[in-house]
Amino acid sequence: MKIWRSVLASGLVLAAFGCGGPGTAVGSEAPDFTVEKIAGVGDISLSDFKGKVVVVDFWATWCGPCREAMPGIDQLVKKYKDQGVVSMAVSDESKEAISDFARQSGFGLTFYRDPFKLANTKYEISKIPATFVIGRDGKVVYAGNPPQPDELALAIETAVKG
Repeated sequence: MKIWRSVLASGLVLAAFGCGGPGTAVGSEAPDFTVEKIAGVGDISLSDFKGKVVVVDFWATWCGPCREAMPGIDQLVKKYKDQGVVSMAVSDESKEAISDFARQSGFGLTFYRDPFKLANTKYEISKIPATFVIGRDGKVVYAGNPPQPDELALAIETAVKG
């Protein structure tokens, strides 16, 4: 009985804090994934951005904390854009909902659709917002759930400097 209580308690802690699994651990190889483009036609993969610093943000239009985090993420991506930083704002919602949000928000983030949550599964996302910074070498340099602005800024700056 004690074992089950420990397992249950551990599960509740992980669920409460949204910790990712070993596939998302800082220092590990970032799992590759493919998502649908919102602007334009076709798919794109994380691996298409090899050599760049990629800020991956898992979010949804209905998620208040996601919407609160986005201006800071957008500002950081804009700040470091000329130094090879790109964004992948990934949602499982309809293309129309994502497009409407992108247009109304005015953010410079690049939005993508993952209708079957395959990327979420690879990153073992238990709650959103979940934000990752992937270094030029393809390794996870930051994992925040939700993202902490100062830590995210430091991670991007460090990744840019290489």
